[in-house]
Amino acid sequence: MNLRPTLAALAGLGLGLAVGGWPRPPSRDEEVLRLLQAQARQLEVLEGKLRAPPGEHCTLTLPPGALDTQALRAELARLIKEELRAATAAVPATPEPAAPPPPPSPVQLEARRQVDRLIDAALTSRKWGPTQAEEFRQLLTQLTGPQSQEAIDRLLRTLNSGQIDVQTGGAPF
Repeated sequence: MNLRPTLAALAGLGLGLAVGGWPRPPSRDEEVLRLLQAQARQLEVLEGKLRAPPGEHCTLTLPPGALDTQALRAELARLIKEELRAATAAVPATPEPAAPPPPPSPVQLEARRQVDRLIDAALTSRKWGPTQAEEFRQLLTQLTGPQSQEAIDRLLRTLNSGQIDVQTGGAPF
């Protein structure tokens, strides 16, 4: 039997394997690259559609029966109603404008004048002692809220200016 052709074939096969390597199955990397290229083409198409002039619209075509539009519309309507109810419930009702406060009574007006006289007398004497503090507290109970705040503001401005020496041993009123 002539082994020469068989040996030549085996030598060729060995040389081919040595030079070219063992035949491999398709690489997973090649498959991933192919999928990425397909994705890139799809993205280019979508980007082109997004950049289309405003008059042109992108349309989506689905096979019949693939999407239940009636159910989607009903769900969307339900969600919109629910959000509107929640939004309107969260908004507080606008309160009725408060009636203007009644004008100060004659007693309150007189108490305010007495506070002014008390502070003016303290400015003259440059002293604010326990007697003035007690009288000021008594007069505050007779004033309206805004009058009381004005009286306290005036006294504090005067005290902070250093025009009166506080000799109460504690709080000035």
